[in-house]
Amino acid sequence: MELMAILETLKYFKESTELKIYSDSQYVVGSILNGSAENWIKNNDLSKKNLDLWFPLIDLLHKHSVEFVWVKGHNGNK
Repeated sequence: MELMAILETLKYFKESTELKIYSDSQYVVGSILNGSAENWIKNNDLSKKNLDLWFPLIDLLHKHSVEFVWVKGHNGNK
């Protein structure tokens, strides 16, 4: 669901937009920040899960300027 939420957020903005996205998903934030997700796409690594979401998400990250911030889940963050 975290991937879907970020993908739908990025799809909402039709013009190139600067965004800051906060997420408690280490999977999503970590895979983007450490370059793993980009490598999965570049190498067409079909062994990874959720590629149907990762492919369009990575495409949209090339369109928008997005800063990702990981926050601890269920920790009282607003």
